[in-house]
Amino acid sequence: MYQRKHGKPWVITRTERLIIREFTTEDDYEIFPEMTGVPDYTEQYIKNIYGFFGYGIWAVVKKDSSEVIGRAGLMNSERTDGIELGYEIAYEYRNRGYATEACRSIMTVARDYYGIEKLYAFTAKDNKASLRVLDKLGFTDSPDLKKDGIFGKMVKM
Repeated sequence: MYQRKHGKPWVITRTERLIIREFTTEDDYEIFPEMTGVPDYTEQYIKNIYGFFGYGIWAVVKKDSSEVIGRAGLMNSERTDGIELGYEIAYEYRNRGYATEACRSIMTVARDYYGIEKLYAFTAKDNKASLRVLDKLGFTDSPDLKKDGIFGKMVKM
């Protein structure tokens, strides 16, 4: 509770190469780039989403450089009645296994800490890299979730 009270980001999990932690207002990476024009969006997200749910979209940080290279985490799905796994790695760091590594660790946290038994994920049908990540993580097609070029996948943990 000390961290929450004093605005310090929680470290969610660590992997061999990454630290997954809450975003801070000092991070030079947008949680949701489409919300850039909304005043104080990052600050409100940190306060309201992390503070209320205890989860959200987190910063993916390289251990060796402390650089934020992406975002990944859990969110209440608008497409299902469950929890969705979301992720994005900055272009220059793609195809190095970071998304799989981050998401695999987040899935363990989802199961062991939050008691989540099933996760959903969505990606464009032509996003081959993201589809490969989801396959590696054990997600399977959910035909009832395919709509408008978006593939829905689900995994039971």
